[in-house]
Amino acid sequence: MKTDLWPWPLMLLASALIAGCTDPQVAPLVGRWVLEKPNHVMDRIGHDAPDSGRETDSTDDSNSTPRMAITFLTNGTFQTQTAMGNVNGQKNGAWQVISLDEAARKMTIRCTIGSDETDHSIELIDGSTIRLVPPNMAGLTMKMRFVRDE
Repeated sequence: MKTDLWPWPLMLLASALIAGCTDPQVAPLVGRWVLEKPNHVMDRIGHDAPDSGRETDSTDDSNSTPRMAITFLTNGTFQTQTAMGNVNGQKNGAWQVISLDEAARKMTIRCTIGSDETDHSIELIDGSTIRLVPPNMAGLTMKMRFVRDE
């Protein structure tokens, strides 16, 4: 009985791809995160805060529940969705880890949207909570907590 061994390397490669090979530096941040207390943030920044050039559209419903979400993908891209007062839009960009201090549970990431490149500090509170430290991606000067959206 002759055993054909050629499928084994292919099956091992397929299993590694299915299981995922996530860089341990990016792993804590990968996933979808939603703003923990959007109404609190709206109260702090003011309902009619200037949008500083952020994307808006004519379907702004200022009476809707404010919300903000960030999705970080393993391929180095991210997407933000924001509906707060006169800011209502979505942005896409690239991100990379600049530094990671596992002992302090802090990291710095670099985000690029178009030609704009900014660095942001993130505190890793636990596996399901992060805090963006000012200045953050929204251009605000307040700390904002996000929880993992399961």
